[in-house]
Amino acid sequence: MVAMEGFPGIIAGAEKTIQRRLEKVNTGDKFDCEELEKVIPISTLTCCMVEAVLELVKNLLPDGYISIGSSFHSHYIHPTVAGMVATITAKLISAEGKKCILKYPSMMRWA
Repeated sequence: MVAMEGFPGIIAGAEKTIQRRLEKVNTGDKFDCEELEKVIPISTLTCCMVEAVLELVKNLLPDGYISIGSSFHSHYIHPTVAGMVATITAKLISAEGKKCILKYPSMMRWA
């Protein structure tokens, strides 16, 4: 593990896992499409990913510093429906200068 330059608390390889039960309130039924009534939109999963990152870095940054994402890529392979539990891990892959590269493996399962 290598410490991020200028930020000794941020170590490549650090990770944080969160779990969230995805409920009907998170579905796409507001689009007035019956087929979407139970499907969880990617925006909800993205919010979970951001939450995992914030949990990972919030106590590692020096006082007065914040973390700002500049880009995000998500590949949505399987539909996620209400009632499933999302397990999302934010993993710090590399830390160079003031730039962190993170990976977000996730898993969905029925509760």
